[in-house]
Amino acid sequence: MKMDGRTDAYDPDNDGDSVEDTDEASESEMADSTVSHTVDERLEIKEQMYQDKLDNLLGQLELLKQRKHPEYLKAVERLQAELDDRLLLNECHRDYMLACAERDCQLEILAAEKEYEEKKLELKENIISDLEDQKKLIEHEFATMELGGDHIDVKPTVTRKLRRRPNEPLPVPEKRRKPTTGQITFLLDDKEIEHDLKLISRTKPLAGGRASSAQYAINGGPGGGTGSTASGTVQSTGGNAAGGAEQNGSTHNTSSGSSAGNNTSISDPYANNTSGNASQGGNSSGTGHGQHSPQTIADTRIEDGKLWYERRWFHRGQPVHVEGRDLQRFAANISAVGVEAICVKKTHDGQKMRIFLTHLRRGKISIKRRAN
Repeated sequence: MKMDGRTDAYDPDNDGDSVEDTDEASESEMADSTVSHTVDERLEIKEQMYQDKLDNLLGQLELLKQRKHPEYLKAVERLQAELDDRLLLNECHRDYMLACAERDCQLEILAAEKEYEEKKLELKENIISDLEDQKKLIEHEFATMELGGDHIDVKPTVTRKLRRRPNEPLPVPEKRRKPTTGQITFLLDDKEIEHDLKLISRTKPLAGGRASSAQYAINGGPGGGTGSTASGTVQSTGGNAAGGAEQNGSTHNTSSGSSAGNNTSISDPYANNTSGNASQGGNSSGTGHGQHSPQTIADTRIEDGKLWYERRWFHRGQPVHVEGRDLQRFAANISAVGVEAICVKKTHDGQKMRIFLTHLRRGKISIKRRAN
């Protein structure tokens, strides 16, 4: 049938062709349907895979939020192991540094204690040496001088009260006057007195006979041995002294004569004591001993903690060479400077030795400077 309502006549040839066309059309339709089914299946598979992956990722994200993801747990375990190792290393380093600090502290404490003991021992030795020097100096001064030799006891005048006569007016009480005491006038100051005493001690000879003759010359004779220093430096004035001189004429004259001789010997210890001996009555037996050799009166002294020897100053800690008549030459350092002696410390063994000024003056021991 056609579109206009007319029917076509039956044609056997055309009928065969139509059947073939129908078969081909069915086959093509089947192929098209198969292709369409395959495409749909692929799309469904892709969609399913996408959904599966999405669900997997969402599940991993949820596990990660809950901190239960395997990879997260592995990373956390690795970081925890590294943290433990780092903490262990830090603790070991801290313990090591503490041990080093404690060891250094103990070493410093031991060194400080050792230095303290050495300083204390050195200070003790220096103080002992200084005190021994002062003791010897005091004993020497005590043995060579007497301070109370020319002391004159002035007795007060005794007055007797007589009986009153009859019809005698009452005595008017006199004003009390202060008793006139003997005034002591120091003609020399302490430094000059010490200098004079040093000169006297230096001029003291070695032998006993020369010592007695020198003492005789210095004191101005046999009458001036007790007041050689006190009479040369002190002058007694006043009414009581004059009264004592009147009561004790001969004794006072003798002591004053010895005082004059002593003044001469102290001011010039190396001059002849002719004036002092003449004032004692012409006794001039000791005038020949007023001078001494330069070796005995060498200019060796200690002032302000320093030693003056051979026109050089030697101070504490200075390196020197020490030699003597009975000593071999050795190197030392001056460890202490006392009043009448110095202390040196040997460099090779640290042994200390005391050298007195008398040894240096007599040439028994000599010291020389040396380079460090």
